[in-house]
Amino acid sequence: MTSLEKLFIFKQWFIAFRKKQPFSAPLAMNGFQIIRPPAGRFFADPFVIENEGKNYIFFEDYRLRTRKGVISCIEIDKQGNCSEPRNILEKDYHLAYPFLLKTEQGIFMIPDTSANNTIELYEAVKFPYQWVLKRVMMSGFRASDSTIYPHNGKWWLFTNVMNPREPAGKGELYVFYADSLFSEWQPHRRNPVNQDPRTARPAGNIFFHDGKIIRPSQNCSLQYGASIMVNAITRLTETEYLEQHLFEIGPEWYQNNRRLHTYNSNDHWEVIDGLIDIVDIFKPVRWLSSLFHRRYK
Repeated sequence: MTSLEKLFIFKQWFIAFRKKQPFSAPLAMNGFQIIRPPAGRFFADPFVIENEGKNYIFFEDYRLRTRKGVISCIEIDKQGNCSEPRNILEKDYHLAYPFLLKTEQGIFMIPDTSANNTIELYEAVKFPYQWVLKRVMMSGFRASDSTIYPHNGKWWLFTNVMNPREPAGKGELYVFYADSLFSEWQPHRRNPVNQDPRTARPAGNIFFHDGKIIRPSQNCSLQYGASIMVNAITRLTETEYLEQHLFEIGPEWYQNNRRLHTYNSNDHWEVIDGLIDIVDIFKPVRWLSSLFHRRYK
């Protein structure tokens, strides 16, 4: 990329959704509807959840001016019409990857708070727009894209632990387990259970399909979030962890799309993201504004 292109090209992540289709290998990628962010922002890491008959997409809403992400959400009706994005969680540090969990105790969210060296659990006190910090689950290390899956009477937490000196996306998969969301988390005996940059970093909900525990992961071997690797967990106990690669989902589903690093679904909708280069003649102004904001906020 030339200096002129760097000055005016903005790498903009976007999210997309479609009606739920049968999960298959390989996964057909037709019919997605794009939700494009305003200038100076990008949308990424979408999660979808249903509550009281309504569906919502939660996602990272990154603002160039502040150089950090907040968590926003959009309501989507049965016809696929979307509301305007609404900011539902903002902190002094960057937020991303709003993992959602609906239980008998309530609706919870674990956003990526690696910028704060924590894994934080939030509870919806008035879903979907009001959330409170329920507890800090772990702290003292940089963990991204934490994802929880219940299995064999325990809760399993998968997270990407990163070395601060390593490039974005480079990290190792660590697993922790507990008797409940509010118990103390114990490290898996074989941590890190996966050190392969093609499959270590989570890329969305873990789910059960056709007799297999499916774990999407980000392929970060060549660049951050280049594609999604779909894996099957074949052994998960306190002392053992095994998985096998099934297939890859690339960014080619959309013209000029360069990356794809999140896949999620519920009973009604599927959500993904992507990245395209857009020309933004005001990008230098936005960068200067962000420098001013960071210095004088």
